Formats: sequence, C-alpha cells, structure tokens
Amino acid sequence: RARLHYLIGHALLKNKDETSRKMPHIEFSIADHFNLGSSVVSSAAEQRIYAQVNLSAATRALHKSQYFEAAKYLSSAFAKLNPESMWEQDYDLTLKLCNTSALVNVCLGKFESSKRMADRIIANARRFEDKRLAFNTLIRLYGGFGADDPRKALEVARRVLREINPTMYTA
Repeated sequence: RARLHYLIGHALLKNKDETSRKMPHIEFSIADHFNLGSSVVSSAAEQRIYAQVNLSAATRALHKSQYFEAAKYLSSAFAKLNPESMWEQDYDLTLKLCNTSALVNVCLGKFESSKRMADRIIANARRFEDKRLAFNTLIRLYGGFGADDPRKALEVARRVLREINPTMYTA
C-alpha cells in the first residue's frame, strides 16, 4: 500500500505542471501520497524532495488560512530531514521550513513554539538577511501578538540594530 502511494506521488510530481492547470491544489495530493508512502523512501535525496513537496503544500495551506493543515505538512517536512545536520546539509530548505513554521505557529496562537523557532533561526542563520523574518516575528510577538512585553520587543530591536551596525547602537 505504501508503495502504491509512493508511485502515485511520483507520477503526480512528474506531471505537476500539466496537472496543476486541472487540479490547482495538486501540491496537497502529492504531499499526501508522499507522506503515506514515506516508509518506502530510503535515500536522503528523496527525503529532501519529500520535505520540499511538504513545504510547498504547507505554504499553499498557509496562504489559504488552513493553518492546521500547514502545520501538518511542516511536521512531515521536518521529519524528512536529519535534525542533527539539516542546517549544514539543507540550509535554504531548513531556513524556509523554520520561517514558515514560525509564521504558522503565530497564526495558530502557539506563541512559545513560534518564539523557539525564531530563536532557532537566529542561532543558525548565516547572514543577517536570513534572520530578518525571525527578528520581525519576535518583535511582533513581544510587541503585543503573544506576550504584551514592549521591553522585550525593544531589546530585540536593539539587537537588530547592533547586528546591522555594531558601532551604531551600543546602549
């Protein structure tokens, strides 16, 4: 049964461009079949493809305000990557997954989870540009979204200024 879902998922992915005109929500079908057939997958390359497909489905679900579905696809995507090495081996994909997860958690009211994800991004991001969305999430969370704590929002804003120009703001 898992093998059948695996094959269907691959057939849909192979014909995605052609099929997407007839089925605009094809990402959901592909991700669902891949997830049901994931026990068949063993190679890291295929796991990465599965993670990308789940990210695509999560992003589509997020844009449609289907936050629980988005969280489900993100969870499946994270499960496909090695947590010990995902930042080193799949940096861009991991960054996108984490940013999307932080946003979905805000939408679900899971502010602590969103904060942890933003902190994780800031700790692992290679460039300031990669940290921007995480900093923005933290400022919004502390500024009233999740924890009305303007002082912490200000601390994060100061940290951003220090990262932009360490000599510009030292207080």
